[in-house]
Amino acid sequence: MNELIKKMQSMTFKQKTTKGHDSAIIIPLIEKEGELMVLYEVRSALIRQPLEVCFPGGQIEAGETPIQTAIRELCEELLVDESQIEIINKLPSIKTASNHLINPFVGILKAHDGQFNPDEVDHLMIVPLSYLLSNEPEVYKVNVKTVPNDDFPFDLIRGGRAYPWGTYQRPIYFYRYHDEVIWGLTAQMTKVFVDGLKDNLEKQ
Repeated sequence: MNELIKKMQSMTFKQKTTKGHDSAIIIPLIEKEGELMVLYEVRSALIRQPLEVCFPGGQIEAGETPIQTAIRELCEELLVDESQIEIINKLPSIKTASNHLINPFVGILKAHDGQFNPDEVDHLMIVPLSYLLSNEPEVYKVNVKTVPNDDFPFDLIRGGRAYPWGTYQRPIYFYRYHDEVIWGLTAQMTKVFVDGLKDNLEKQ
């Protein structure tokens, strides 16, 4: 038994990925007039989730690491060279409602003059980091309910089809900045980044 316990103590677990659906993004920071800004994109009206605020990023392709994907996508969307990007940290991965993972990175984007790929981006949005540090997002709740598929083995559980499945509430975050709204996963990643920075600043 002791040997079995030792094996348990030495176990390591790899984070599972969903091939072809996991993605990576970069939260780009730029300097403007001596102040750090967070650069957001507003998606093109001609692509999926039109005119939503997002970060540069996309799906991980075969043979890529998450960081390679994040850098590639940023270069394609903002028309910059890889040498202009300095990755400074990685945030915790976020699991989406569809059970895919988003791998967020934080990076400094150097010498960007505002250009972007119009096939993917409608326009850019720049928010002072100081604004995000001093303004908490609005929080609203959605109810999430468990609905079993038709082939679910109800005969294996007590209560069968009458089983009292519970519901839970999921927070949805919103940041307002001028006429734009940052919400959903983009706001969630923003909050994780900002909260982590606040915690470190408070330790100084």
